[in-house]
Formats: sequence, structure tokens, C-alpha cells
Amino acid sequence: MASFDSINHQALLDKTDTFPTLRRALKGWLEAGVLDAGQLFPMQAGTPQGGVISPLLANIALHGLEEALVAAFPKTKEVKRKATKLEADPDPLRRRSGRAAPG
Repeated sequence: MASFDSINHQALLDKTDTFPTLRRALKGWLEAGVLDAGQLFPMQAGTPQGGVISPLLANIALHGLEEALVAAFPKTKEVKRKATKLEADPDPLRRRSGRAAPG
């Protein structure tokens, strides 16, 4: 079972703070199911893997996780700062390998 196969639909919908029309659309995408070889498999939990809506549903499901982890493990803030610095570096491998930057 993949990680997004077990996402609770109601818990995910409860995380959304939006107008009813969009909430119904999200619920419809969650419950649409999967069509495989002409057979429809309804979904009771999880998000449709590979669907165009999957990235949005995954972001909703994971929203708040980073804050919860930082609150639970406050000593890791230094690690987060280092990770942010690496993300900002346009070529972090150059620094490690000692090769010159292109230019």
C-alpha cells in the first residue's frame, strides 16, 4: 500500500477552508475512483494516483506537516536553515566537488 492510498477523505476535506462549490469538487475528485480495463473501482480512501488533481490533493493532505515536525523536534531548526541555504545555492554540487562554476 502506497502512502497516499490510505488518506482519509473526510480528514482531507476537513483541512480545506474553502467555499462549498470547491469543496464538492474536491470530494468528487476523491470519490471518482479509478477506471481500469473498463472496470470502475470506487475509492473509499486515498487519492487518485497519477490524476491531474493528485498534486493538489497531496499538498492539502501534507499541509501543516512541516510546522508540526518543527514543533515536535525544535533542535532541527538548524538543519532546516542549512537545507534552505542549499536550496538557495544555484549549484550546491560545485561547492562539494571543488569544480569551478560555469560562466
